[in-house]
Amino acid sequence: MFKHNDQPLAAVSGRRSRRIATDGGQRPPLQRGFTLLEVMLAVAIAAVALFGITMAVGRCTDAARAVSSHTAAYDMLDDKMREFANPTNYVAGVSTGDFGDVNPGFEWRREVEPDESRLAGLYRQTITILWGNRELSAASMLYAPEVGGGTSGSDGSAPRSSNPASSSSR
Repeated sequence: MFKHNDQPLAAVSGRRSRRIATDGGQRPPLQRGFTLLEVMLAVAIAAVALFGITMAVGRCTDAARAVSSHTAAYDMLDDKMREFANPTNYVAGVSTGDFGDVNPGFEWRREVEPDESRLAGLYRQTITILWGNRELSAASMLYAPEVGGGTSGSDGSAPRSSNPASSSSR
């Protein structure tokens, strides 16, 4: 009979079979680990999950950028509404401009017209902020009564601004 480490071969093989049997039914030592199919499946699942996370982060970034530009547009609209709130600080008709280097890519348009009610001195003002293919508008009513013999033009238009920089035209 052959011997292994001074023990008969039958005793050695019996010990291995007992070790395998007491392993709780796990694979034999040479078959432990992952198969190629299992690894490929795990990589595929990880790739799909990573792609989904990347898409979600991209959409969140786009949404944050859109909210930021809308917030900036609301602030600029509010500033223009305050700037043009004084009835002596406007030009009847359409005037346009941009925000220069402070807010590049944003432009404004202002339309002033007599109100349809034909009430003397009442004008409708619409201010629009434009950026990209989007726009944000607000309208308000201005009252510019005739003062000291009349401030409106002979054609019934609103008084002209004495400060041309306040309503620059392009």
